[in-house]
Amino acid sequence: MKRSLDGKFEIAFYKNPEKTQLFDEERGRWETKDDKISIITEGTPTPDVYTYTVIDNDTVHFSAIKRDPSADCMADYEFTDHRVKQ
Repeated sequence: MKRSLDGKFEIAFYKNPEKTQLFDEERGRWETKDDKISIITEGTPTPDVYTYTVIDNDTVHFSAIKRDPSADCMADYEFTDHRVKQ
């Protein structure tokens, strides 16, 4: 996941840990408001909304509170992002 300061994002999904077999890519926009982050993916009519907790300067934990009905999985969804130094 790459999130830009201008509110754009790109994410790539891979079939294997070595990241040699691309499965899917998504692009769109993100925004924060009222301690929530909304992810608006191109081609998806409604945003996914998450609460988030900043763990440290390089780590943020997200918990889904609203998913677009067309999402692959509507179950509870949580993940942790770790900043990758370039």
